[in-house]
Amino acid sequence: MPQIPHETRAVDKPVTRDGDGKHVTDEYTTARNRFIRALVVLILAIVYTISPIDLIPEALVGPLGLADDLFLLLIGFLYAWYSYSKLKRQRALVPRPKPQ
Repeated sequence: MPQIPHETRAVDKPVTRDGDGKHVTDEYTTARNRFIRALVVLILAIVYTISPIDLIPEALVGPLGLADDLFLLLIGFLYAWYSYSKLKRQRALVPRPKPQ
């Protein structure tokens, strides 16, 4: 079977390359998947914060017990923010069809 060059294959995504030769749409998909994972991490951090089960219980060490909750929330929010900013940058690179 003859090999068809990648640029001429029928695909449902536009074949667009950036300066490095990578597919921009592939990087967008990766950024979108990263953002979805970040949202899952953020939701899990929120569930952990409101859960009565803790690594450092507040009942034993008082306000210091909130440190692990706040740390996980901070990590979850930072990861979601970073992933969202990457997604916005990748979305700006994906060509949009022009209205006719």
